[in-house]
Formats: sequence, structure tokens, C-alpha cells
Amino acid sequence: MIPGIREHGYASLKVNVAKALPIHMRKQVYEISSVRTEPEYRGQGWASELLFSTCTDADIAGKFLMVHVKPDDDSPLDRNRLAEFYSRFGFAPIQAEPLLMVRPCIGRPCK
Repeated sequence: MIPGIREHGYASLKVNVAKALPIHMRKQVYEISSVRTEPEYRGQGWASELLFSTCTDADIAGKFLMVHVKPDDDSPLDRNRLAEFYSRFGFAPIQAEPLLMVRPCIGRPCK
């Protein structure tokens, strides 16, 4: 799994090394950020398909994924609805403030 910007149709996100984590954990955990769908295409599944493929790639690579749940100013989702969105992909909260969610690698031993 390579860090960087990923796109699918009208949705995009960034995959980054989680630099806020201790050095020994950085090889195992990638951070998802800047998940975005163009406003006129929201609710059509673009971000869901992109996040699903990103999670699949993380599973294949044996990596955990982490996300800071914080809606953008123009997001139609509040923090709770955004957390529900991520939970559909296997993310679970690990910290309340700020809200952080982690998704373990599924189907393979995590590296």
C-alpha cells in the first residue's frame, strides 16, 4: 500500500503515514484524511466505493487504518453520522476527543 492521494469518480482521499504515532508503529498504521466527494455528487456512493477499495488494499498489505473523525465545514454529515459511516467499514473508536477511529487489517496477519 502506497501513501498518497486516491481518487474514484468524484471522490478523493489521502493515505498518509500516521506521523502522530510512535516511530515503531508507523509501518503498521496508515492514516486516512481529506475524504471528500464533490458536493453535487454526494450520496451516490463514490466515497463508499473509494473507502472500500482503500480498506481492501490495506487488508492485502496487512495494515491498520486510522481516521480522525472531523467533518469539513461544507460536509452535510455531523461528527456522529460521519463516525457511523466509518464504522460500516470496520472502523472503531479508540479515542473520544479528538475522535479517532481505527480499522484493523482483516483476513491477514497485521504486519
